[in-house]
Amino acid sequence: MEQTPIPNSHNKAEYPPMHTAEHILNRTMVDMFGCPRSRNAHIERKKSKCDYLLAQPPTEAQIVEIERRVNEVIDMNLTVSCDFMSLEEASR
Repeated sequence: MEQTPIPNSHNKAEYPPMHTAEHILNRTMVDMFGCPRSRNAHIERKKSKCDYLLAQPPTEAQIVEIERRVNEVIDMNLTVSCDFMSLEEASR
């Protein structure tokens, strides 16, 4: 029996490009700093924030590199899709 997923109420007003950018930023931070994904993310159209647990604040050069890497992925204009699956399928 196939079920239609129902997003949490906080996802209804989500701005999809910012949500995608959050995923790109998370991957970039994990790759550059070996840190976990964002501890706390608040993503909106006008203002957003992502909190990372780092040993020390990033340098200005690292911030420039983060921005460069994120923009490099964005500039690739990759197809973004949203797929839903059961926990069982995701565990395979």
